[in-house]
Amino acid sequence: MGIFHYLKRLRRWEEAIAPEIVQAIYNGYRAGSTTSTKWPGWVQRSYYNQGNYPFFFIPWQEGSIDYGRKWGTCEVLSNRFSGCYLACYKTKLGFYACHIHTGYRDKKHEWNEFAKSINDTSCIIFQPKSVTELSYEQNNIPRTSLLNKNIGESKYFDVWGVISPDSGECGSVLVCSTEEFIGSGYNPDNRAEVYKVQYFKGHPLLHSQILQVNGQPY
Repeated sequence: MGIFHYLKRLRRWEEAIAPEIVQAIYNGYRAGSTTSTKWPGWVQRSYYNQGNYPFFFIPWQEGSIDYGRKWGTCEVLSNRFSGCYLACYKTKLGFYACHIHTGYRDKKHEWNEFAKSINDTSCIIFQPKSVTELSYEQNNIPRTSLLNKNIGESKYFDVWGVISPDSGECGSVLVCSTEEFIGSGYNPDNRAEVYKVQYFKGHPLLHSQILQVNGQPY
């Protein structure tokens, strides 16, 4: 099963997310990186999970666009969304995915320059929801759920973004675990179960993949 449908169908609050998925996120942040000499602000860093739920993981890094060349239409996952964008696109060299940082040291301008150069009408780009947008969901976890039983008061939240290039679907997944585990980047030394709180259908940008910079169309 692909990770997209796995995360959509997983019972929220009651079923812990498969450990191999969480481990792949940690592995992604430990992967080596290479700074692009052609595109300023772009850093090549990614991880391919080949287990029961194959997917391509792109880490987040402040002040950069982390990217990687993926295998065909493999599904894509990234995390730590608080206003950033997730994109899948194709160039003459193959299929790629990237996490576009926004906010302080914003990288939308760098994405726009790149997007014009590839002219990829099949590009899928969307903005996953942020943790602050999802405060209602965070405050409405049932007291009787396994999430509350196993995580207790040390709740900490993360937003994962996922894209299925085959179907063109995308979505945000609010997850919860302990502050120690998520705060450490899912370091196995702080291992705890991770639960889905809610899945939200994403909406790819319409018309083009050009992003607004400082509130204005680029």
